[in-house]
Amino acid sequence: MNGMTVYIMSTLILILIYLSLRKKIPAYDIFVSGCKEGILLFYQVFPALLAMMFCIRLLELSPFIEWLYALCSYLQLPISPSVLPMFLFRPISGSASLALYIDILSKEGGDSLSAILGGAIQGATDTTFYVIALYYGSIQVRKIGHTLWLSLLADVLAMGLVVYFIYNFA
Repeated sequence: MNGMTVYIMSTLILILIYLSLRKKIPAYDIFVSGCKEGILLFYQVFPALLAMMFCIRLLELSPFIEWLYALCSYLQLPISPSVLPMFLFRPISGSASLALYIDILSKEGGDSLSAILGGAIQGATDTTFYVIALYYGSIQVRKIGHTLWLSLLADVLAMGLVVYFIYNFA
């Protein structure tokens, strides 16, 4: 860690220890129970993350992206093949699209058109399926009505506008 970070983190830890001793809070027990909850959460989330990583790798190895790129070139859409998977995964998983974006940055650099387009996609769109599942699931709503289709339409419009503005003004 950097010099200033060490001092800030040490100070925060000392403040937490002081406050827990002063208020007689069993900080270690709370810490251990938080670790247990974190492990349980990990076991709940890990299969979905593993499946998502598997699907991303499967998509990268399949000829689907090349077919999609061929379709985009046939339709004369100026979209880089490295950015195409982001269009597919951004509505599904923020971490998957972020991993794809980091891959673009490491391979092509931050000043490339693909990196600029990928960054704009990250900022202009949302993880539609995650948001719908989280918010509707938290209030136990089973019928989502037109929310999914309107949200996906908003994502498609945002992606289209991103491509238009980046290729015309960047």
